[in-house]
Amino acid sequence: MDDPHDRATERRQLTVLFCDVVDSTGLSERCDIEDLREVLLEFQAISSQCISNAGGSVVNYIGDGIRAEFGYPLASENEAESAVRCGLLLLQKIRELSERATAAIQEPLRVRIGVHTGVAVIGRAGPGHVHDATEIVGDTPNIAFRLLEMGEPNSLVISGETKRLLRGKFALQPLGMRSLKGLSRKVEAFLAAGETSEDGVGHRARHRNASRLVDRVTELGQLLEAWELAKAGQGRTVEITGEPGIGKSRLALELIERAALPDDLILAIQASGPHQNTPLYPIIRALEQRIGIGRDEDAEVNLARLRDFMAATSGGDEEQLALIGQMLGLPVAAASGPTIPDAHELRRKTRDAAVRLLISQTGGEASLILIEDFHWADPSTIEIVERIAGQIAGTRNLLVVTSRASVIGNVSPMILRIVLQRLDDEHCRDLAGSVVRDKQLPSQLLQQIVARSDGVPLFVEELAAAALETGQVDAGVRNAGASGPSEVPSALYDSLMLRLERLGNAKAVAQLASVIGRSFPHRLLAAVAGDLRDALEPALERLRASGLIGLERDDDEKVYSFKHALVRDVAYYSLLKRQRRELHDRVAEEIELHLPEVATTEPGYLALHLSEAGRTSRAARMRLKAAQQAAERSANLEATAELNMALEEIRKLPAGLERDNLELNAQIALIGPTIALQGFGADAVADVSSRAIELCRALDNDPRIFPALYARWSYLRVASNVREAGTLARDFLTLAEQKGTRADRMVGHRLLGTSLLDGETEQACVHLERAAKLYDAAADRATAVIYGTDVQITSLSNLGICCWLVGRVNDAITHAQEALEHAQRLSHAHTLGYAYMHVCMLYTLEQDAHTVRALAQRTLEEAIRRELPLWVSVARIYLGWADVESGRLAEGIDGLEKQRDFLQTAHLVYFLPTYLCWLAEAYLRVDRLADARRCLDQARNVFGRGGNYWYEVECLRIEGRFASHAQINDTMLAEQNFELALALAHRRGQRGFGLRAAEGLASLLAARGQTDRARTLLQQELQLFAGQPERGDRADARRLLRDLEDRSRT
Repeated sequence: MDDPHDRATERRQLTVLFCDVVDSTGLSERCDIEDLREVLLEFQAISSQCISNAGGSVVNYIGDGIRAEFGYPLASENEAESAVRCGLLLLQKIRELSERATAAIQEPLRVRIGVHTGVAVIGRAGPGHVHDATEIVGDTPNIAFRLLEMGEPNSLVISGETKRLLRGKFALQPLGMRSLKGLSRKVEAFLAAGETSEDGVGHRARHRNASRLVDRVTELGQLLEAWELAKAGQGRTVEITGEPGIGKSRLALELIERAALPDDLILAIQASGPHQNTPLYPIIRALEQRIGIGRDEDAEVNLARLRDFMAATSGGDEEQLALIGQMLGLPVAAASGPTIPDAHELRRKTRDAAVRLLISQTGGEASLILIEDFHWADPSTIEIVERIAGQIAGTRNLLVVTSRASVIGNVSPMILRIVLQRLDDEHCRDLAGSVVRDKQLPSQLLQQIVARSDGVPLFVEELAAAALETGQVDAGVRNAGASGPSEVPSALYDSLMLRLERLGNAKAVAQLASVIGRSFPHRLLAAVAGDLRDALEPALERLRASGLIGLERDDDEKVYSFKHALVRDVAYYSLLKRQRRELHDRVAEEIELHLPEVATTEPGYLALHLSEAGRTSRAARMRLKAAQQAAERSANLEATAELNMALEEIRKLPAGLERDNLELNAQIALIGPTIALQGFGADAVADVSSRAIELCRALDNDPRIFPALYARWSYLRVASNVREAGTLARDFLTLAEQKGTRADRMVGHRLLGTSLLDGETEQACVHLERAAKLYDAAADRATAVIYGTDVQITSLSNLGICCWLVGRVNDAITHAQEALEHAQRLSHAHTLGYAYMHVCMLYTLEQDAHTVRALAQRTLEEAIRRELPLWVSVARIYLGWADVESGRLAEGIDGLEKQRDFLQTAHLVYFLPTYLCWLAEAYLRVDRLADARRCLDQARNVFGRGGNYWYEVECLRIEGRFASHAQINDTMLAEQNFELALALAHRRGQRGFGLRAAEGLASLLAARGQTDRARTLLQQELQLFAGQPERGDRADARRLLRDLEDRSRT
């Protein structure tokens, strides 16, 4: 026989739910019992599922009724809410079942439900019990059953005790005080009709019982002045910075109190350390709370709330609604159209919509936007806050940001930066006195507090609180085995550890909570509490009473937070490594098994726990998932951070196939964000693509090699060695023909064609034409995302240049126009910029300054709108060229010179020789020979290093012009350079450049009286352009030829 003392029995508060079928005896008499049994089995299955989903447990089945408990075995502050919410859902499900029951047994199925919260003795049932369940002793289950008896069919009746725990979250109809059978006292009863909407808890809830503000008179005055300006329509931004514990949040709270701001005019946004790589995490959470979005509610209901909120505040069209809805994870259909989704464009529009909503979220009333702990904000949140700071001047908003260091850039002259300094000794004594209130600290003890606090207000408060409890500041004992991070001062560590030790088992709860993070949801804490579960509630209350933690949220779910990050650190690092690892494992398991929404929406947070638990492989996969989510939103900084952390995890794995595969996935994923952040020519692109290629080779040329090879080729092409890029392009095509798909072969021809453009122009045309023919408009739209630009458009753009070089001018114009039309239809940002750049280049070759100016101006406007600095710079270079060719030399040279630094910092070496040649020719026109010489030397240096050399013929031609300049007048050297340019053009098949070189040489020869030789030279070159339009270089050459022929006749 079991010893009853071995069974886990305890005195607990819990909520009991009874659900009973109405007139079950009558049903069994009137209906076929086999059909009735099927209906009742379905009733039991539905009930069990609803109860389990709500966090309850089915205790037993009594007749045709069900008894369930909430709050055991897992304690929860929300047990009453969960039970009532479960009861309402159960009524809804039973109504649906009733329709099926009517068809099966010709009668509806109806139920009554009763819920009561009270104290009971609970434990496992004794031996021989008919049910393998828990046993509840006390009047709590009896009252729940009697409550359901007083209700109508399909009703939910609850007790007054349960009602008091619901905090107004449900619509209740009073039924008065009722006498219940078997109970001597009357019980207040209520009919539950449904849930009610509820606004978020105000910012003050996080700072109740704050100590008196000491000093800070000047800073508070500045804040109040900024608030007055904001109320008058002159919005301001205030950034409050200082070290941890210096009183940043306390100063912001004092502003709220002095300005008497109601909660509905405060938007409090709290950044989170564990989520600093989760894009827009603090903004999304703040908006969810302000709008009233419930994660467990119907999506359409949440969407309707968003629609109403936006209509009442910022207005906005359907696109704005869709952008904000998608940001909040609501099922809003994206606008459909012929263009492909552009992550960069979507991110920009979402950012702008969020800025507009946050600025106007109070509908025009003067309001405070408070951003706390901004040093933990993710880059996307930082970008939005900086936008708000830059646009707030004409609004009635005050933006207050607290941060350990200055984060906001110089986006507006209206930013007031307040740096909080430490308190002097007198103010420390004053603050310590306010902590102990009416009690008196001995002078010696007070002096120790002042000395050890070092002027940091939080340290003063904690040391004073410890002294109040213990009568001393220094306990005289330090746990030698516990060590905290270096940022925790020893004085504060000692005082907080002492306070934790005096809290008994509450210390263990604080340690457990610290594993979850700075903020910790009650549900998750209760789920992982283990042996501490029974003492969780009183421990939390003791921690709250001690001031170590506070209640951050108290709506659908309680969320606590440590009063300060340092408090959390002290608790966390007092655990042994083994303990931390086990607890992190418990948290991770709970999230994966029971909180899948966290694993889905916050994979980086789950990865943190998996990593600390030693579950390295799983942690790396979650980091990769987090990076993918960030990259899809064009949040490239966050994606890169997650991928770097993924690589750190992967390096911990033993060598083998799994590690190589995971690392390859990470390296491939790094390519896109690295290019987006640093450009194709950055060294980081070379590093990541080289490593990815190395891993693919080790995995027998894994098909994932193609994006890596493309990134490597782009790097070599843009910034380093085009000859090596050409070799790589040949390898790409060879591998694609052996192991790749049609799309891979298409990309291979595109890369090789572009590489051959430098020196084998005819072959370049062949490969680019093949790439264009292999393109499938339906299947290959994704190449714009995979490779950064659409393959068809880039092929046609380069083909236009190639055709011009070989003398097929009409074909060149056709391909260029086709590329531009396709790019405009696709509307993919970088593809559009690429097309504009190459079409502009074609028209520079045609010497058509008017068309270049028009195209470059459109490029500039689009690039500015889409915030693409690369294309902004390129467009301005073309505008500078157009000015020079139009005779506006000073303006053109100035425009060109201003872009030099950007080309260098953006590693655009591939464009540098062309740019330098344009600038050199412009300098020659204004007799700035030294500047021209320097540009030509720099261009030739790029050629010598193996850089882009497609413009080398032009460089030699300009050298000829330089030597023939009146101030130099070295005609022999000029002739030599023109001849070198012409010979090189012939070898490379660059007929367009050859004609230019021939014209320069012919002019020089004619000036020296060698008219016949000059005429013969031009005739030979011009015959290569038969049937081509007579404009640009061809028109100039023909005019010179006619002039030479006239000279011969005379």
